[in-house]
Amino acid sequence: MHLFVAKRHKRLWIIDKETDQAVYTPPDFVTLPSRVPMHALAFDLMRLGRRDIDRIASFEWEFSKRNVHRTRNCGTVPVAVFEARKMDAEDMRKESVG
Repeated sequence: MHLFVAKRHKRLWIIDKETDQAVYTPPDFVTLPSRVPMHALAFDLMRLGRRDIDRIASFEWEFSKRNVHRTRNCGTVPVAVFEARKMDAEDMRKESVG
């Protein structure tokens, strides 16, 4: 399964390159800031080798207009979140190793 993202009929679609069949297009309640999330979804579906309804539902919820707790959709993340997070798990692993 080889997938790619294309814009057809004013909509973004994930298309199967081998069959030229449409695999997925987001519903109208999904607002995407760019094509990047669609490329990520296409990559995840290619890696799985099938359409995964749980992954698609998670994608739709993450970029849904109805999701009031979203952060990536509206781009608003409180500064306190970034200030409070001084070290992440990867940094902690690097310190323990070296």
